[in-house]
Amino acid sequence: MKSVATELWFLTGSAREEITIDLLGNHVRVILVDIAGSERFLCIAKSCMKQANGALICFGIANPGSFDRVLEWKKLIDVETTKPNKPAIPCWLAAQKCDEQFHCKSNCELETFSKEHNFSGWSLCSAKVNLGTEATLKGLLAVIYQLNLPI
Repeated sequence: MKSVATELWFLTGSAREEITIDLLGNHVRVILVDIAGSERFLCIAKSCMKQANGALICFGIANPGSFDRVLEWKKLIDVETTKPNKPAIPCWLAAQKCDEQFHCKSNCELETFSKEHNFSGWSLCSAKVNLGTEATLKGLLAVIYQLNLPI
């Protein structure tokens, strides 16, 4: 298997973690930078954005306030990563904590929102019970791969 690298970052404290997943027969090294959606980590976030090939914007599906900040982050990513001859990096919307009973948005609402705001896709996931997390990352990586961005 060929070994390739990519930079991704999570908007979900300020931590950095590397994982390796298999994508289309390639070992892909993914670097996750978690800034907890906090403005105090904005310098870190902007630095990561400039190096990233894709972004995963996470929100707590049981928390309407968390969802309300999604668009702010999407707009910031688009501004920071758009270059003269290059569009913004792909963004994937991850509805975290899907194992909780209350969801502030329905699947239909998330699908519509994702399309209206030019997300590359969206998914439900829960890190707590390890539900949909790998599929979420693979969804974003597949978009990066299809766009022929370096991974």
